[in-house]
Amino acid sequence: MKQRTRALLIVTTTLLVLSVFAVVSLHYESRPDAEDCEQLVADLTPHLATFERFLQDFQRANGIPGMAAGIVHDGRLICARGFGFADLDRQIPATPETPFHLDALTRPFSATLVLHLMEQGRIQLDDPLANYGVASGTGGDCTVRQLLADIWQRPAPNGADRAQDRFATLGAVLRQATGKPFRDLLLERIIFPIGLEDSSPGNQRDGDAGVLSRLARPYRVGDLRQPLAGSYGEYFGTDSGLVSSVRDLARFDIALTQGSLLDSDSRELAFTPTSAPTPDPAGQPSFSGLGWFVQDVAGERLIWHHGQGACSSSLILKIPARRLTFIVLANTRHLTHTATLERGDITRSPVAMAFLENFVRVPG
Repeated sequence: MKQRTRALLIVTTTLLVLSVFAVVSLHYESRPDAEDCEQLVADLTPHLATFERFLQDFQRANGIPGMAAGIVHDGRLICARGFGFADLDRQIPATPETPFHLDALTRPFSATLVLHLMEQGRIQLDDPLANYGVASGTGGDCTVRQLLADIWQRPAPNGADRAQDRFATLGAVLRQATGKPFRDLLLERIIFPIGLEDSSPGNQRDGDAGVLSRLARPYRVGDLRQPLAGSYGEYFGTDSGLVSSVRDLARFDIALTQGSLLDSDSRELAFTPTSAPTPDPAGQPSFSGLGWFVQDVAGERLIWHHGQGACSSSLILKIPARRLTFIVLANTRHLTHTATLERGDITRSPVAMAFLENFVRVPG
């Protein structure tokens, strides 16, 4: 894979020496004003310290070997930090640049590609999938729009590595519309243009050897919360299989918000609830947008997605009205496993609720 262009990274020192998140600024359009950054960091410092303690306690209590987290505000990655180890045997720390498996968090990338092609007139959202060569037995009767809204990650049947998922058929739609496989479109239209240096298909056949050599080692968690060696599958498709880092997900979030990947109408379409509610009626009202979960909690509109594999888990949580995004990744499933986020309710996640309580003042 060819050398990627590095996005601008500006390290802004603060007036205080903090033992909390590493404070950085990642901004695509212009160099941020230093005084603005320092004031923002000063305002957030008490909350960052509290939230860092929570994340560290959560990591240890749940036996998570390695974890990384970051916060984006107003187009800047203002803080990022690793917790524990990406590789226990070699004592390699987890960092904001460590690639982790995203699992179903691959889907917002896939949806972004579909909406980008919609802007070009190459995909029509209300076309049946059969128009793109998808057989009726595998979902050809539904439309592209309906498929993009079908984002719930179903549990795999006993003995299976992963669930059979209709979202995976988006690969056929993309190939029919462009003549190119999902991998090539992902590289050409997202990874290379916005300078994602820690992101790649997660399998050996399609992936970047340099990125995969830095991939966080996979772990299972034993009955006594002890880490046990695990393994990643070789699957890669539109529903799962991308690897990325906190730093790269921040770049993706910033590019999406600033219009580098989608125009404002397409972005609004992605973040607008469809008519399909969560299958968990006992939870908070939750709906899917196009490739994203959309949920209102305590008067705040939340846009989010998660991923979970046998040895990995991931979460991105956006609060557009506050220009705020939280990202967290782990090399075991226990970041999201106990929260059962596949039911579509972000309030089940202790990590998400701690973030909202500290930075948005949403009561737990």
